[in-house]
Amino acid sequence: MLYNSYNRYDGQWKQNQKDGKGILTDEQGVTIYEGTFKNGNKENGRGLLSSRKGQYRGQVLGGKRDGEGTMLYQDREGEMTGRKYTG
Repeated sequence: MLYNSYNRYDGQWKQNQKDGKGILTDEQGVTIYEGTFKNGNKENGRGLLSSRKGQYRGQVLGGKRDGEGTMLYQDREGEMTGRKYTG
């Protein structure tokens, strides 16, 4: 389903809202967020966040990097602990 003019959401729905596992992609089909949604919002837990700068796979809080995970940039890789990056 088209989410807005820029994003597409493929995943589970509940009461007409994103709820459960799903994938949010941009207009070019690049994954922006893959993980759990609750009441239409990105949820807490493990997820995948992508941007033009790189890709993060790990703990997510409110749809943002939080906790342990791996940040992959085009030219390097590092680890996240809390909100601190080392790499």
